[in-house]
Amino acid sequence: MAKATAQKSAKSVAAKDPAAALSQAYNEVPYSSYPFAQTSPDMLQGIGKLFGLNAPSPDKARILEIGCASGNNIIAMAARFPGSSCIGIDYAGRQIELGQEQLKALGVPNVELKHMSVMDIDKSFGQFDYIICHGVLSWVPPEVQEKILEVCSTNLSPDGIAYVSYNTLPGWNSVRSVREMMMYHTAMYDTPGEKAHAARQILKFIGDSARSNNNINMAQTIERELEILNSQPDYYLLHEHLEENNYQFYFHQFMALAAKNKLQYLAETSLEKMFSGNFAPEVSSVLATSTDIVRTEQYMDYIYDRRFRSTLLCHADRILNRNLQSTDILDGYVYNRFTFPENFANQDMPVAGPLKFTAATGMVLTTDDGAALAVMKELASIGTQAVPIRKFLRNVAATLKKIKHPASQRTEEDLQDYLCQLLMRYLFIGGIYYYLQPLPYTAQVSAKPTASKLAQIQAKSQNWVCSQRQEHISITPFDNKLLAMLDGTNNTASITKALMPFFQNKELVMNEHGQVVTDMKAIETRLPEFITAALDRYATLGLLVK
Repeated sequence: MAKATAQKSAKSVAAKDPAAALSQAYNEVPYSSYPFAQTSPDMLQGIGKLFGLNAPSPDKARILEIGCASGNNIIAMAARFPGSSCIGIDYAGRQIELGQEQLKALGVPNVELKHMSVMDIDKSFGQFDYIICHGVLSWVPPEVQEKILEVCSTNLSPDGIAYVSYNTLPGWNSVRSVREMMMYHTAMYDTPGEKAHAARQILKFIGDSARSNNNINMAQTIERELEILNSQPDYYLLHEHLEENNYQFYFHQFMALAAKNKLQYLAETSLEKMFSGNFAPEVSSVLATSTDIVRTEQYMDYIYDRRFRSTLLCHADRILNRNLQSTDILDGYVYNRFTFPENFANQDMPVAGPLKFTAATGMVLTTDDGAALAVMKELASIGTQAVPIRKFLRNVAATLKKIKHPASQRTEEDLQDYLCQLLMRYLFIGGIYYYLQPLPYTAQVSAKPTASKLAQIQAKSQNWVCSQRQEHISITPFDNKLLAMLDGTNNTASITKALMPFFQNKELVMNEHGQVVTDMKAIETRLPEFITAALDRYATLGLLVK
């Protein structure tokens, strides 16, 4: 009788607050919380500016994250933008408790984590310049989905940006079949661990059976999904695939829900997926005939067989600019995301082409154009630093003049426009990022380097840290010790002295050429080289600050 009463009570709570039904699963198996670079307000601000929306500066913004788990994403934002005011909410009480414990250790004053339901947010909660809802919409009931979009409208400041990610069709059609196989099979198991193990087992069995029966398409679909799941921890499988709620949207369906709440489509965080020019000319020309951006995006989803989106929304009354001009990016900063051919950085101009450059998105640019190669040369020279675009263009122009490239004969305005066109093209293949302000880190290693305060503290207790680019960086035990010492007071000699006891008590081990170095004198001699290499890596990863 007591059990029946408890079940009845739980159902009544869920009926009153649909989000309540989700909290138990996340309390039992917490979802590990990491920073997500694509949600970073400085990146969103830059994308907004491209399309004519003047979103507030992140360092003066109010930022809300819906479904923050234990808060690592919103905490990282607050630490990077100390002038901001941040709130993260989650209905799983255990997740918030974990986040609040961590927050005490980190000492980030401008963020608050709240155990509450999105269903309880109303106008009195205030307005926010950036609202982040990552990995939530597809995993909650329709009533909660509607409430999330309502909050993204009612609680969004006039020029604010709402980020919402969700599973999409048609890409999820085949994945949905795999999920349903796992759901059917794991219904007979009780504990989360048993369910995760059984889910992987049934996919292995069906995949192998389909292949032996010459059903190659089915085998490949299952094997591809199993490869992904086998690389992920149990909590990912349980929450991404085995939750009761897993809704997928066609893009036009999602936008209908947004329009109902007086929101319009701003952009996608993956700009390369928006640009129809990335398709073959015959495809691009047909897509260009559409004057409805929602329909165009939907057709592109069909072509891409897209299964996930990270969509940016703004108020429907904002006037956006879809006719982008190359010089619109002049007053920003460029950050390189290309991988260059071997030894390219050491080659003198002019460089002979054609050469291939691979963007972070995997798209490949092949060019033998001298001006384009000069731009690439300058991108290679800036390394991992974000630099002002006007300064960047002046350097490229100087290079073109030095090598007497024909483009250097253009007027200053014409050359600037031409080079901006190249940068805009690279932006829309994912080869560069565009920001409105410098990134808060240094690519230079000083005599007494300083890691970000957040990274210093995180390194003391976990196997990853957050970079100043809002990226999740896995670290080794050696990094744990070294990063915690980078407070601006230690040089290589003092760091070496401080690290030696950890090698002496075997808490740290030095490996060279696959062999463990046991001689303490040899370790002390070689350690400065290891420290220098690590510091160079930290500078590249955006972990050091001025």
